Amino acid sequence: MRGKGQAALEFLMTYGWAILIVIVAIGALYATGMLKPCKWVGTQVREFPLSEVKVEVVRLTSSELVFNVYYQKPGTATLNNVIINSATADGTSFSANVASGPGSSFSQTTPVTVTLTYSISKGACVDFDLTLNFTRPEGGWTIVSGKISGPAS
Repeated sequence: MRGKGQAALEFLMTYGWAILIVIVAIGALYATGMLKPCKWVGTQVREFPLSEVKVEVVRLTSSELVFNVYYQKPGTATLNNVIINSATADGTSFSANVASGPGSSFSQTTPVTVTLTYSISKGACVDFDLTLNFTRPEGGWTIVSGKISGPAS
């Protein structure tokens, strides 16, 4: 009987240490932020209708978001309003002030700068719900919505 108990104890100790090392390694990766999905995919622009406007992120920092808006149809449109709702990965909601962009005519590229009223910590994942209100060249206004997400640098 003594041999069986000792073998079982050695088995549990050997695999117990191995499991403990794996748990510590995963904890270290989590603590350094390596397990956050936005760190691997970077900044993304999603859900905008590609037929009218194209949005391209230039910079996402802890205090501002800068992106370019392209009107993809013939003519020149006018950007009337930019509305941003945002939240960090931990659920903190905050607003933003659009520093430049609205009132601009855009046929090719219009840079839009958004000053964030809530400072985001460097490396934090953030999601922006972005709504653009613009007037088409042939008249009439249009609202398009999409999302920008990624880590703050």
